[in-house]
Amino acid sequence: MVVTIGGGALVAVGLGAWGLAALKQGDIDDAPTSTAADLERLADLESSARTYAMTGNVLVIAGAVAVTAGAVWWWKVGQRADVAVSPMVGRDGSGVVLEGRW
Repeated sequence: MVVTIGGGALVAVGLGAWGLAALKQGDIDDAPTSTAADLERLADLESSARTYAMTGNVLVIAGAVAVTAGAVWWWKVGQRADVAVSPMVGRDGSGVVLEGRW
């Protein structure tokens, strides 16, 4: 269930990035182009919009994969799953341990 919720969050953030790219596109359409400084600003806006759009693409695709994987996992495992997440501290570092039975 956590995978599905996390995937949904990724999709939502990706949609937000797409929205920011669309706002940047509006600024690009309205940008003046009469001087060299205007053209440099336009190039910066286009680069920023491209970055937002690419980030949105990656997040939406990754989120959709996570939602699908989580939904299939939940459907296949059902209520039999027993998942535990616990911190791990070792001599050389720390981390998170994910244990499960399915």
